[in-house]
Amino acid sequence: MMRIAPLFRLSRIDTQQNFLGSRYPAARGERFASWKTNRLGRAMHGFVACCSVLALTGCSGGWQQAGGPYNDPVLNLEIDIPQGWYQIGAPRGSIVLTKNGVSIEAITVSRELLDQKLPNTSKRFQAGMSPAQATDVDLSNHRFSPGITGFQEVERGTVTLDGRPCYHYTYTYIETSGEPQRVKDYGCIIDPTIYHFHFSAASQKWFPESLPTFDALVNSVRFRIP
Repeated sequence: MMRIAPLFRLSRIDTQQNFLGSRYPAARGERFASWKTNRLGRAMHGFVACCSVLALTGCSGGWQQAGGPYNDPVLNLEIDIPQGWYQIGAPRGSIVLTKNGVSIEAITVSRELLDQKLPNTSKRFQAGMSPAQATDVDLSNHRFSPGITGFQEVERGTVTLDGRPCYHYTYTYIETSGEPQRVKDYGCIIDPTIYHFHFSAASQKWFPESLPTFDALVNSVRFRIP
């Protein structure tokens, strides 16, 4: 049975296989709050607030190996989770996946209501926005995130996911440790919500290694919305 201990130190997230500590010593000692800021926070506002009080909020703890078709009735979608990846306990209405530990790479799937105040920009997602307009809002929110240095947009474009017009973009930044990071996001506005598909990893090795897996996961999405 996998378990989660207090989440302020990533090295305390253990499994029977010593999932992070023995396989990736570089991950030991990294603070969970830093992980949220540098890896997932830009896609999952409030994740730390939920999981730092795990027992009180109902976040499901621990890791479990995943793979194959996955239906999320809260997100109203189905995706194909890659074989060999792990799903970490997360707030209802979000999916968090990793293969080697969240300090190495992480995929998140989440959604939020439109016309909500965003933490790092005055812009808002609105119904009827074009994919290009929504990309500008998303990038603005990431660009001005606390702790971001060396932000650089790499590419942006549009894509059709399950017959719906969506967008994607990639950017790089330098985290507080000095390590370069690379992020790819997809977004889909489906009124009254916007879906986010987020992938972040260290840019030197882990990002190119898992990018095809992330793209395949996103392209497998089947929205269960009328």
